[in-house]
Amino acid sequence: MAAIALITYNVAETAATKTKAAFEAKGHTVTLVVEGDIGTHDFSGYDCAAAVQCTPSPAVANALRALVDGGLPMFVGSVPYGAGFIPELMNLTGAMSADFQYGFGTWTINITNGLHDITSPFGTVELNISDNTQYWVCVASGEPYAGTVLAVGTDRGGGTTDLTGLVDTLAISQGTMDLAGIPVAIGAKVVVSGALFGGTSVAWNYVSTALDFFDSVIAWLTAAAPIPGTGEALKSRLSLALGLGL
Repeated sequence: MAAIALITYNVAETAATKTKAAFEAKGHTVTLVVEGDIGTHDFSGYDCAAAVQCTPSPAVANALRALVDGGLPMFVGSVPYGAGFIPELMNLTGAMSADFQYGFGTWTINITNGLHDITSPFGTVELNISDNTQYWVCVASGEPYAGTVLAVGTDRGGGTTDLTGLVDTLAISQGTMDLAGIPVAIGAKVVVSGALFGGTSVAWNYVSTALDFFDSVIAWLTAAAPIPGTGEALKSRLSLALGLGL
């Protein structure tokens, strides 16, 4: 199980408390951290961090990115508090689109890549994430992004924006170039997902499949990074060097 620093603008907000409960339901240890304390909080004891409903300002985004560049894996939610989007400001995506809807219903994502370690337990399916969510964010059509697409958005109907087919969840491996041409730090993987969201209504809740999905994200983020020169590449070189049929 992982030790997670859950970073947010308000530790009493439902986005923070319900996300904390979702991680804890899978046995993880979660500490809430106010975004203003990023510069003074000791992150050395955590396996990864998660950012949910953080203020979309350059200062907060730069502080989060500094944690990643320092080697801390991070799960980044893309719903804003205010006007703007944290993944954009971290140079992980281009412009993003938001769907605002205050009605009831279940929000879903369409997993399009069922072969990644995060998504392989689910396959290519439409996965239920939450009930009664207020808003959702995906990468806008035609905008750039870093990493590998795992899932795209869907349209619940009746909202402000149709998110069908827009990039929702990205897995960004260590060493991947961001949109500014700067690599994600070795040892620090990042997942960006609209599934990790914020909401001010007490009515919304993550559903059980979301908890499973989040758990799979945490497992991938905290898995040891491969060491260059190991695995099949090294095995092949040894086989050639030693004349072995490996």
